[in-house]
Amino acid sequence: MYFLLLVCLFTLGFESTLSAQTNGYKLTNYGSQTVDHQKALDNANLEPYRLQKSGRFLKFEDGVGFTLVSAEELAANGIEISPEFYALEESLNKEVSLIFKLGPNSQLAVRSEVNSDSKLAEIGKGFPAHEIQVIAQEDFDKMSETKQEIIRSRPHQYRVE
Repeated sequence: MYFLLLVCLFTLGFESTLSAQTNGYKLTNYGSQTVDHQKALDNANLEPYRLQKSGRFLKFEDGVGFTLVSAEELAANGIEISPEFYALEESLNKEVSLIFKLGPNSQLAVRSEVNSDSKLAEIGKGFPAHEIQVIAQEDFDKMSETKQEIIRSRPHQYRVE
């Protein structure tokens, strides 16, 4: 009985290694539903997220993570791929993280998230950056059509009362 369990565990470990070589990813944070995650990753086109020289850690919103194998490593393992067409790690915006989510029918959804301590997060705080200018209705009526149209097109800057 124990021998059978050991053989099953060995087979599962072998399949995980095989999946990493053929699909170009390795699950790194195991959760309760990694089979669903693996199926979604197998069905997805992960190439836009792959890097040329280094692996890339990505995560699901439920905490399961995976590492995409670098394009150079895939090429070294005999996969027909052109590493020079992949991005370098230096070209990534470190202020933005990608968060993956399992969808229905083993689909994969991805969203970007701005890191809260980054400069990009600071830019969006307090929008609009200036106060809205209030224009009296009688003053607005005296303006030319062109100027009225400009004011109507900028509700974030002007309000007519």
